[in-house]
Amino acid sequence: MAKRRSVTKPQTKPQRASQPSPPSSRLRDPHALRWLAAALLAALWVVSMHWTADSVGVEQGLAVYHVGLALLPAALVAFAHLAQASANGSAAKPEANAHGSDPSGRLLDFAAWALAAWIVISAWALRDQLELRRAAHEAWLWIAGAACFTAARRLFATAATQRTLAILLILAAVVLSVHGWHQLLVSLPADVARFEAEPEAVLAEAGLDDAPPGSARRMMFANRLRDGGPTATFALTNSLAGVLVMAWLLSVGWLCGRWRVMPVAARGGLAIAGLVSGTLLLRTNSRAAIGAVAIVMLGWAVWLAWARVRSRASSPDGAEPRANQTTQRLLVAVAGVCLLVIAGYVATNREITERAWTSLSFRWQYWQATASIVADSPWFGCGPGNFQTTYQRYQAAETSEQPADPHNFVMETAASGGLPAVALLMLLGAAAGWQLWRRVPAAVPETGEPPETGVAAATDAVGSGQGGKVVEPGAGRNLASAATIGFLVGWALVWMVGLVIGQWPDLGAHAWAVPVGGILAVLLLRWPPGAEPPRWVGVGAVVGLLIHLSFSGGWTVPGVAVGLWLWAGAMSSDRAMSSDRAMSSDRAVLSDRAMSSEPGSKRPSAAAVSRFAVPVSAVAVALAGLGLLVAFYGTELRPTSESGRWRTQAAFARDPSQTEQALLRSIEADPWTSQPRADLADLYRRALLFADDPALRRRLDQASAAAAETAAGDPALLAFLGEVRMHLYQRWQREADLQAAAEWYRRAAEGAPVNERYAAQLAVIYTRQGDRQAAHWEQTARELARAGGHLERSFDLINVLPAQAFGPDAAEAPVRAPAAEVLPNPTPSADVTNG
Repeated sequence: MAKRRSVTKPQTKPQRASQPSPPSSRLRDPHALRWLAAALLAALWVVSMHWTADSVGVEQGLAVYHVGLALLPAALVAFAHLAQASANGSAAKPEANAHGSDPSGRLLDFAAWALAAWIVISAWALRDQLELRRAAHEAWLWIAGAACFTAARRLFATAATQRTLAILLILAAVVLSVHGWHQLLVSLPADVARFEAEPEAVLAEAGLDDAPPGSARRMMFANRLRDGGPTATFALTNSLAGVLVMAWLLSVGWLCGRWRVMPVAARGGLAIAGLVSGTLLLRTNSRAAIGAVAIVMLGWAVWLAWARVRSRASSPDGAEPRANQTTQRLLVAVAGVCLLVIAGYVATNREITERAWTSLSFRWQYWQATASIVADSPWFGCGPGNFQTTYQRYQAAETSEQPADPHNFVMETAASGGLPAVALLMLLGAAAGWQLWRRVPAAVPETGEPPETGVAAATDAVGSGQGGKVVEPGAGRNLASAATIGFLVGWALVWMVGLVIGQWPDLGAHAWAVPVGGILAVLLLRWPPGAEPPRWVGVGAVVGLLIHLSFSGGWTVPGVAVGLWLWAGAMSSDRAMSSDRAMSSDRAVLSDRAMSSEPGSKRPSAAAVSRFAVPVSAVAVALAGLGLLVAFYGTELRPTSESGRWRTQAAFARDPSQTEQALLRSIEADPWTSQPRADLADLYRRALLFADDPALRRRLDQASAAAAETAAGDPALLAFLGEVRMHLYQRWQREADLQAAAEWYRRAAEGAPVNERYAAQLAVIYTRQGDRQAAHWEQTARELARAGGHLERSFDLINVLPAQAFGPDAAEAPVRAPAAEVLPNPTPSADVTNG
């Protein structure tokens, strides 16, 4: 055990020591800046957990404030680095940044930021082939990931902060788990009953106004409602499962790895967390999540067996510490029970086994399409925020889904930034692996965790003292408190902002989730020194989530990604600022200040030194942090918020001219987005339904062309513009509208060649025009409707707009009908039958 060093405090002037620091000096205090940064990161985790923003939501700008909450802590860390360098001057430059002295740490930072920068370059390089605003939304999320990761490496580098962060991650997952169980037992049965009683009202609330009885969209909604699993605050069950994987592995691994030094209350708290999250994890029926847990448990068993062998080999008498035996026995017992439970659940749940091959085949098709995308554009892929649009050009005819991401984090990286992005991701993983591997121990200590070497070993114990006690550095304790306070402030922020914007948490679910979370927090409140999560447990949690993300979406979903960024950053930190090292650094600074304050001293003061000896790197990092905030405000926050504000005014405007002006202002505020231009085209459509004005038609043409140019070939937008003209044709029967609709749908079909609805609509239009292409498009539509054997693609369920004149009957809404009714018989040249 290392002896605690005594620290001789330098003499200071009493009158100066008693004077409170002015607010301006507190803002320049590096400890205060780091404290605020840690609190903001914890608040970000809570906000992301409640407002999760799936991949489509990210592209729509729902993660803008998540990005801001991630960038601000990184900037504060950069300012703290500059403030520390300014305060210490040349006296403590080597200690200013513990990570800077580690080559693998610098490589980690470089790889993370280089990856984010390349995603930005990809977005700009492909700006003529995608909607730049959607690309910017997702590109900024990649930047937020780099910011969050590098900030977490510096803020959560001590045992105290990592222990607190692990507890917060587990608490959040338990709250989500209780929410999920409330859905299964209360919310979902009530929703199904309401849908059966009031289907139109439920569909309207879900935004499905164009889902008449018998339509494919209505059938898919009903099936998902009846068969859907728990989602809590997420849009998809697999996203929730990703959070549960990391929390369950942390809970169970921590319980096994620190059993001997853990109080009874903490054992009970972690056991409850593992039970609640683990049972819901099974109920999600996520094959990727269950498989990830099983793989990591097996890996832990192998790791501990290898560590025991090394421990015996390094021991002089060949004996093995008792703690090692306890850890491995507990882990083997838990793994055995878990495997039995998983086997029993799978054996009694046919859905998992019956749909396994279908699910994997879908993912294989996603990956094949992604590989084709990257093969055609190896440098940049399809750009960020553009996968769903581009995927439709490469989609296999047998598939019916249009995923927002490839369901594999490596493939998603390749799609967003091409092969260079994958190379940088591999470099990031290799640097993290090397940093962990070079600290692999020769033995397992009494705590059950393999010891680390060098400075990292000193901090993993965080300064061992007499009697086995561990002395936490003051900065570590302060940052742990900051994270706890930030977590609580985040909860309050979610409720207050939710009440204002009408998106408050589920009251029924939280009536159960909050008390359970509170009880768990009390149980996990007090910890003895040295009971932080073992590093092998923390690494296993990261690996488990990455295995899950190899078969599921969530890589760019803030509700999943923020927890990964924070915990991966904590696990890849150096843990280099041990208490002894930190105290010696502070001692050096205080001694320098004391010498400079002595009368007649020829040594320059710290202020004078810092004025001339501030490292250029510290200034550059601080300027980069400031520049990042300015760029985020100018290119993302301001245009998105102003454009959204004008669109909201347009939605509530009573006069059409006011609506038009508001939409024009929205376009002016954000020239990168197509949505207000599409809204403007829809506004002119609604006006033309009641008055066929040539001037309005010219405005419609201009707005439609501008929307199509901004969205750069988005099939969904092109089909919407085609529907606008078909609706006008049903109202006025103008051949120009029919011809324009044919052109828009043709372009949509080029971007989505396996979309059966676009093909059927073109067949309807060309049949009306007497065009020979009608037979080709009808045959294509019928073949696509049969491909893959998907019921929702059946010709009877495809809704199209008949090319007929309905007059005033079409004034309120377009007339729709199943394709099998509009095209009842195959044309003679189309040698197919309705299957």
